Amino acid sequence: MVTYSEMVHSSIRDILNVVFRHKWKISLFFLIVVTLVTVLAYLTPEIYCAEAKILIRSGRENLTVDLPERERTLTMVHDRESQESLVNSEIGILKSRYLIEKVVEQIGEEAILKGKYSGKERQGIPVHRLDRIRQLARWLKRTAKEALVAADLAAYLTPREKAITEMTRNLTVESVPSSNVVLARFESENRYLARDALDLLVSLYLDRHIEVNKAQASPEFFQGQALEKWKELVKSEEELDAFRKQHGIASIATQQEVTLLQIKDLENARDTADAMARASEARIAKLEAALEDHSPTIQLSKLTGRHNYVLDALKERLLELRIEETDLASRYVDTYLPLVEVRENIRRTEEMLGQEDETHTEVTMGVNVNYQALMLDLETERTQFEAHKAKRDVLAAEVENHREQLAYLASRQVELESLERARRMAEAEYSQYRENVHRAKISSELDKVKVSNASVVQPAMLPLKPVRPNKFLIIALGILFGILGGLGPAYLCEYFDDTFRTDADVEKWLHLPVLASVSEKEFRSCT
Repeated sequence: MVTYSEMVHSSIRDILNVVFRHKWKISLFFLIVVTLVTVLAYLTPEIYCAEAKILIRSGRENLTVDLPERERTLTMVHDRESQESLVNSEIGILKSRYLIEKVVEQIGEEAILKGKYSGKERQGIPVHRLDRIRQLARWLKRTAKEALVAADLAAYLTPREKAITEMTRNLTVESVPSSNVVLARFESENRYLARDALDLLVSLYLDRHIEVNKAQASPEFFQGQALEKWKELVKSEEELDAFRKQHGIASIATQQEVTLLQIKDLENARDTADAMARASEARIAKLEAALEDHSPTIQLSKLTGRHNYVLDALKERLLELRIEETDLASRYVDTYLPLVEVRENIRRTEEMLGQEDETHTEVTMGVNVNYQALMLDLETERTQFEAHKAKRDVLAAEVENHREQLAYLASRQVELESLERARRMAEAEYSQYRENVHRAKISSELDKVKVSNASVVQPAMLPLKPVRPNKFLIIALGILFGILGGLGPAYLCEYFDDTFRTDADVEKWLHLPVLASVSEKEFRSCT
């Protein structure tokens, strides 16, 4: 039984056998790969990267005059999102095609496309031999691109467009995390070009930044607008004052409050008068009911059994009438009118005599004091009732007058508020334009001396070392690939080789025992 250690020993031995059998192939592959990688590393153009840092502050006493102070404070100082937006806006300006075109115009298309640029520090320095080879490689690359354009496989671009595209591709602008610093990088095969192009771009950006952020209107414009707003403010104040004088309104809120208090007091007095009138009406009803049970006069005294002098008088009168009847009857007929009247009088007198008693009762009547007192109370109560009712009616009329006054104030309130609102708006607009005049003057003066909220923290410095290619890393990877990649051809040759090299191969494939083995060297020595 084959153990694990024997299997491992066998596999390592097989690997070493393959390596030693194909050592020349592996060495040749390694040398070819390392040589090609080394040549490629040294022929690849060295890329230099120049860096510059720009600090973006939140306002140059605030450059813009389009926003009011409160909004500027909120958006430019305390709001972090606005800070990020401000930095992103400056990044957009720095990467704009306008600035890139200016840089291309001043540096030149040949310098950017072919690297034919020498700064003042580089004058007199001889050109390295590798630079010549790299220039040849760049020429071959440009020739290949021109061939693609000729074959209509790529779009044709003018040298200017190519230079702009090349500079845009090699320019990187980004914000430093958690700060207001903008980092600009420009890569080029020429270290002097990288530094000078980026330095020129930053200089043009500072001028463009001031031009973009300067006030859109002059101080004279705001002064004219402020004068117009002052006239509108004076006019609105005059209209408001005339309205108040016309309608006698000083403060609608105060007058409404006073009127409501007066209405409340009048309503309480009216309700009190109404309650007193109802009470008087109830008392009048009770007094009238009490008067029905009382008579205006009352019996003071009563005498009975007294001689009836009226009866004696009636008897005497009857006697006289009979004498007169006898006299007339003796002289005139029964139809004589005086005789008829005398006889009628006799009949009535006799009836009266029949109604009279021999004696009579004498009753003495007088004024009923209680009745008189009730009548006095009734008249007094009626007078008070009329007074309370009149007072109630007067107070009700006053309440209605005050309610009408309150409604009048409410109807005028909208017009008064409109006039006050117009005055406040005119005052606010006038104040805003006055502030804008002040800020526009400050901004104009700062524009003249080119003061901005963008300042260069780190100018573009001359890069001393290229950022790529990393020759050491490329060669190290080439060596590693040459070592590992050389095993591929060795195992490929081993795979297609069908010769028997060991006793195990014979026993495995021919299924025959091996009695003896002779090496090729021993065989040749025998022959």
